Amino acid sequence: MEAMFVGGRTGMCSNTLKAIPNPSLPARPTSLKPTSFCFQSARGSCQAYKRAGDFGDVVDRNANKAKEYVEKVVVMGDRTKEAASSMTEAAKEKVKEKADSVAARVEESADAARENAKEGVSKAKDETKSIVDKAKDKTEEAAEAVGEKAKQTMQYAWEAAKETTQKIKETVVGKDV
Repeated sequence: MEAMFVGGRTGMCSNTLKAIPNPSLPARPTSLKPTSFCFQSARGSCQAYKRAGDFGDVVDRNANKAKEYVEKVVVMGDRTKEAASSMTEAAKEKVKEKADSVAARVEESADAARENAKEGVSKAKDETKSIVDKAKDKTEEAAEAVGEKAKQTMQYAWEAAKETTQKIKETVVGKDV
């Protein structure tokens, strides 16, 4: 701190200061002596200024280091962002490949199921046709057998009727005739 001049004199002390210990501060004449309270206060102020300057240098160095760290973090952030973007794109590609692969497998399975269904329908048609043909053949055979039996029955009935008529004629003709 510097002493305030009031009416040509310093407001606190009348002694003069011979030298200021901090070379970074400008030399100012004062009336303080090293033994006076004011000199000690001024000396303490100089030391405080010196310490403040030292602390200012430390603060500046720390600020510069912090700035460097911030720049490094920004660069790391950019790299991380790029890596994350790259990983995201790679993950999207893998998911797309998997989805395409699954879709292809599903399509293959659907095609196989359609083919199996067609084969099953075809087999069912063939088997049904075979059963129908067999039933038709058996029905025709049965109809022929029934027709043959009916024919035989009619033949027997006709022969029986004929024989009966002959016997009746013989009986009636033989008695009356």
